[in-house]
Amino acid sequence: MITCPGAGEAFFGQDAQHDNNQFSYTENGDGTVTDNVTGLTWQQTPAATGLSYEQARTYCASLVLGGHDDWRIPTTKELFSISDFSQGWP
Repeated sequence: MITCPGAGEAFFGQDAQHDNNQFSYTENGDGTVTDNVTGLTWQQTPAATGLSYEQARTYCASLVLGGHDDWRIPTTKELFSISDFSQGWP
């Protein structure tokens, strides 16, 4: 085992030894938040109740927020992009 090498030293960057994109958000003041890393805009505080897939589609189709009426259900990849795994599994 070796100690973690510094930038420019042999073996630097192996075993995921690098900084990832840090979370960065902008509160838009209209009920939405923009993720500055991905460029995605999210509803700031969605309902805390569980919805079926069809209920979620209906909710998104009728949502008017932040000057937009074209909301949709995020993909799994998009949801993972805002998950903080440094705190364990969400």
